[in-house]
Amino acid sequence: VLHSGKTINGAITIRPKTLPTLPVMTGNSGRNFGEIVPVTGIPPTSRLPVITRMMVILDATASMAEIIEQTAKNINYAIDEGSKLGVRIEPGLIVVRDLEYDKNTGMLDYGFFSNIDDFKKTVSSIRTIANDSNDESQVDAVDYVANKDWFSDGKKYNTKRKHAILITNSGSHEKTIEGRNFVDVIERCQIKGMTVHVIGPVNEEEYPRITQATTG
Repeated sequence: VLHSGKTINGAITIRPKTLPTLPVMTGNSGRNFGEIVPVTGIPPTSRLPVITRMMVILDATASMAEIIEQTAKNINYAIDEGSKLGVRIEPGLIVVRDLEYDKNTGMLDYGFFSNIDDFKKTVSSIRTIANDSNDESQVDAVDYVANKDWFSDGKKYNTKRKHAILITNSGSHEKTIEGRNFVDVIERCQIKGMTVHVIGPVNEEEYPRITQATTG
């Protein structure tokens, strides 16, 4: 769900495996969002009391309607697999649509969840809403998450790992609603120490740029 044969800070390796899949996503991506891959292997050095905060940025526009339910299941599957291996993940959720179309539903911040079951229920409850645009506010969501205070809750974190995972099947507006472009957003992610991972269209050049620049 998160990666294919990649490692996040040496803690989680996800390798492809033949498991039930969804049909290939329609639209311009050509990616299969239904592929479920197991989380395997934790080096002994990572069995320290490390809390990884993982913010899921989920596209919930109408084009995701046919796959939103299975996508939520895959997110929850990855969380469960990490927990089984002793990976302490505190997930968060941002739902993104289009701020230019509707500021009330364009981006919703559900915050971080200390209770995994609450997170899973919330992700599973997300429903899609239609808008009239082809591109949406993914750039706004990544910028917002990068500027968010991730560790202001008074907890003691051994390692403050920050990972944002954008899941979308469409392109993004070139600029945020405040006028910040992708270069500005990438710079903010780097300054804030946030790694960005993207599961989305392979033909949107900005997504590979932001993942490469943040080692996602």
